[in-house]
Amino acid sequence: MNYLRQERFHYEKNNSLSELALWELDFKISALSACDPCELYTNEVQEIVNHTLEKLPSKTRQIFFMNRYEDISYPEIAKKLFVNQKTVEYHISKALKALRAVLKDYLSFLIYLI
Repeated sequence: MNYLRQERFHYEKNNSLSELALWELDFKISALSACDPCELYTNEVQEIVNHTLEKLPSKTRQIFFMNRYEDISYPEIAKKLFVNQKTVEYHISKALKALRAVLKDYLSFLIYLI
């Protein structure tokens, strides 16, 4: 009888430890998934890109957005804005140069992620 009581006690003790261990593991997993380095990195880079684009002259920003976010070609942008295609190329290269300058420290990590 005492043996069975001891077995029951050990079973309950082990079972409660297992539940505690599972809860602790679940907590650690959820904490780590909330701190996904790729997601944190992506958000940080996106903030830098947005901030840099906000600081560009309005014409440069407009042309860059039309090309990169709306997927409009250089000739189409030139036609819509009544400017020369070389002007469009100039503004795109100006925006890319600004982005390269602020993202230079992140490029090596980006290559690592790919």
